[in-house]
Amino acid sequence: MASVCSSAPGKKLVQILRVPPKSPTAAFLKLYTAFLVSGTVHFLGDLMVRKPEYYGVSILFFTLQAVGITTEELFKFFVRRYGHGWDRTLPDWAGRGVGKTWHQFVRRFALAPGKKLVQILRVPPKSPTAAFLKLYTAFLVSGTVHFLGDLMVRKPEYYGVSILFFTLQAVGITTEELFKFFVRRYGHGWDRTLPDWAGRGVGYVWVLYWLTLTMPVLIDPATKVGFDRESLIPVSPVRVLFSLYSPPTFQTIL
Repeated sequence: MASVCSSAPGKKLVQILRVPPKSPTAAFLKLYTAFLVSGTVHFLGDLMVRKPEYYGVSILFFTLQAVGITTEELFKFFVRRYGHGWDRTLPDWAGRGVGKTWHQFVRRFALAPGKKLVQILRVPPKSPTAAFLKLYTAFLVSGTVHFLGDLMVRKPEYYGVSILFFTLQAVGITTEELFKFFVRRYGHGWDRTLPDWAGRGVGYVWVLYWLTLTMPVLIDPATKVGFDRESLIPVSPVRVLFSLYSPPTFQTIL
């Protein structure tokens, strides 16, 4: 759903500007538009801080992710053009980008325990029970990994908030799926009369509401101990760069 929401405006922009869809220009237009849309959506989270000097940091953050991908793609281009073929001698894992590597890494270690649990319990792999077992196990694994971040707070009363937060995301998905089930079962077919955009719109609103409702569970403990007032990374080239060109309000953030 998030993928559709962020990628559709870029595709539309490419069509409007009549840019060849498979050209590098189209790729970068779609890339930056997608991250700009993501940053704009997360801008609602900036408003929750209730400090104008922090408004827009989400857009800045997501734009920086697009800059990082651009840097990676430009590096690949110059290696292919001027590397005299040495890049073809590297193993596949060495040539994968950060995004693909991290996505596959997280996907494997988060989903594998759930699949194994389904096998051990001999649950039919395509049954609703198997789906929910894999769902909750995946989020439990993610929460357990992020538990290491809880330890950085150095207050025992906050240990485990990451596990709670990620479990709540599984609860949100469960609620959504149960709602769909009851609508399909007892809705007398009215859901099939709705246009596609209406269903997507309800989904976007639900995701935004649930994240807004549960995000304080993860963020508030770090904020209360002062993580918003000190830098976790003392030396950052990005901070140095933006301190030269950014407004004074952003200099305090970076």
